[in-house]
Amino acid sequence: MEGPSCSACARKARFSTAQTAAAAAAAASAPTAPLAVVPPGRFWELNVVRDCPKGLYREGYVNTTDAAGISCLSCPEGWTTEKTSTGSRDKCSVLLPGRKVSSLAPGADSDSGGDGALAAQGVVAGDTTEACPLGFYFDGKEAIYGCRRCPLGTLTKQTGSESVDDCLVPPGYYIHSPDGGSTGQLAKCPNNISADGIAPASGFYRANWVAPSAVIDTDGRKGCTPCGEGVLSRPTAQDERTDLESLQQDPANPDPYFGLVASSPFSCYIMPGWGLTFDIVDFTKMRAIIPCPANTYGVAKEMFGLTMSPCKSCTKNLKSEPGSTAFSDCTNPAGFGYTSEGANQCPDGFWAEKGSMSPCEQCPEGRYTEYFPGEDSSVNETANPVCQQCLGFESTAEEGSTSCNVCKAGAGGAPGSCAACPYNTFQPGAAVFGDGRTCKACPKSAFNHYIGDTFVSPGITFWTSMTSPYLCVPRYSQAASPAGHTLGLSDKVFVDVPNAASDTAACITACPADKCCIAEFYRESEYGPASCRHAILPPARPMAMVASVPDDLKPRLYYKLPPSEMIAAASVKSASVNATQSSSDGVGAVYTDTKAGNRTAVGTAAGVGSSEGAVKAKTMASGVFAICDMTDWQQLAADGWIGTSANPMLVEEDRTVAEWDVVGVCNSEGSCHKSCVADASCWGFIYVPGKGFTLRTGEMMLGVRSFFVSPDPAQSPVTADGKSLADAAAYKTE
Repeated sequence: MEGPSCSACARKARFSTAQTAAAAAAAASAPTAPLAVVPPGRFWELNVVRDCPKGLYREGYVNTTDAAGISCLSCPEGWTTEKTSTGSRDKCSVLLPGRKVSSLAPGADSDSGGDGALAAQGVVAGDTTEACPLGFYFDGKEAIYGCRRCPLGTLTKQTGSESVDDCLVPPGYYIHSPDGGSTGQLAKCPNNISADGIAPASGFYRANWVAPSAVIDTDGRKGCTPCGEGVLSRPTAQDERTDLESLQQDPANPDPYFGLVASSPFSCYIMPGWGLTFDIVDFTKMRAIIPCPANTYGVAKEMFGLTMSPCKSCTKNLKSEPGSTAFSDCTNPAGFGYTSEGANQCPDGFWAEKGSMSPCEQCPEGRYTEYFPGEDSSVNETANPVCQQCLGFESTAEEGSTSCNVCKAGAGGAPGSCAACPYNTFQPGAAVFGDGRTCKACPKSAFNHYIGDTFVSPGITFWTSMTSPYLCVPRYSQAASPAGHTLGLSDKVFVDVPNAASDTAACITACPADKCCIAEFYRESEYGPASCRHAILPPARPMAMVASVPDDLKPRLYYKLPPSEMIAAASVKSASVNATQSSSDGVGAVYTDTKAGNRTAVGTAAGVGSSEGAVKAKTMASGVFAICDMTDWQQLAADGWIGTSANPMLVEEDRTVAEWDVVGVCNSEGSCHKSCVADASCWGFIYVPGKGFTLRTGEMMLGVRSFFVSPDPAQSPVTADGKSLADAAAYKTE
């Protein structure tokens, strides 16, 4: 009789020797199924022996029918295995990233250079673990068990960090390193240090958690963000460093701002009597006016935050000391009575006490005063028979002079040969600064943009005999992009200029010298194709300067020009003359006389109709608008292609929603000018006959860089009356 046949064991299941013998003894009587066992490091699943995954283990042999063989056990918390198929708990000897052995102090083995062996550090596989504490990390790539300390004193934002990249510098700090980063430690951003010991002290702040490599510095001036030239700083924000509770104060040098840091612009401040304005070189930065000059006043108390707050001018003829903090510091000089419009010199027989802030009073019986009105340039005489009047453009450097030794403000040259300063220059007079003889070039203006390099524009003036830079404007003024949509112009008015499409500078400098020109440079990508296009118009006179009614019907584009230099203090301004009179060269330069409601031409500081010493308030805007004649586009204007909505939230392409002649906002040349100057988002305004006026505002569009190019008075031809063509292309108000 044939015996029973043998059956194969399942994969990796084995018979023990005893089981083999028992099976042989039983084979003679009846066939039975063999007993299979699962070896260590494996488990039984669906009739297949499988390897325990990494991080799990199983010890000993068990039958496939035993419940202990159907699963593996997890390593103790924080531990894992080196590989799969682990057959012993002792093999759970690999520490997980972000964990440390609880019995070891943080950084104990890494700081001391341990040899990496478990036994050498008194560690047993499976010991209790915990997350790496704040300021430490473990990436699992080396044999240490106490976590590694973050470099250069940096911190982690939470426990259990698994990478050195989690080691960061908290807001308000930088890495103070004398050797460029080999060593270093956290240090607070400095408060009020001078770059060279001479320049005004400035403060610093720094926002956000950052990698240490970005803020390594010797003193924090580069590792932190400057508040601005002369702008101070003080820790005002809650310190976010995660080890703050464990820090100990140095009794010998305690930190008065412990727990606080300078981590935002709101930690920057100016002192009472100071002003805050844009840096004239870089409009992205701020600078303090320290202190506000005489006849102006600054903030009343410490002002935090980088919000522009220029020095405010005292009203007419009022005086104040440098560093004044309120309008109440502005008082009348002796002999000037105060009224609602400012101070006026008392006439004969009247007087006013210095600082009285009262109207002129009549002299009592037996006393009198004589009124000395000052210079009368039309007759070149003075009420004082002893002092002689300097002639023409000559003047004196100070009171008590024995000769005419300098030029008047607005003129330059050697004594005896002074002449009006030419276009694009100014001369403030020896009493302000300078030598009183040299006409200075207008300041340059730098325009930044992500398309192309910084473009530096020369400054120009639309008048000669300028006495200060406040009417200097950049000839090339960066505009909103695309300028066509923002100014309400149709693409139909632009002409491609392919030979000027190499870069931004080539595009805008290709504009003619005697015309208004809107230049747009477009590039799809950094290295993509570029294009240049121009919209060119002749200049136009302001309506206030127009003598004939038909000229008033011309459509006009008024473009707001920024100042070449920010001036917050009061400036010496010339007196006005009637619009029908001829000033030295002021055709087209007009302002609004708010008292009389009339527009009149502005005279110059030197020449007929001038009055030196008249102090006029000056705000941050230049107030100068270039005016362009849109007659060539008259039909486009009539058809609604010129001038769209003043509201940037409305769809610009829908050219039927313009807001025309808004009463009290923009329904005349003067009201539009006032509203546009007061609105930082306003780029100009447009006049279309039959429709009226509308403001133009809007935001930048990516990929396009636009410039408004003014006519250059120094290069453009002259008109029949001998005036520069550009003289007719500017408008300003007080």
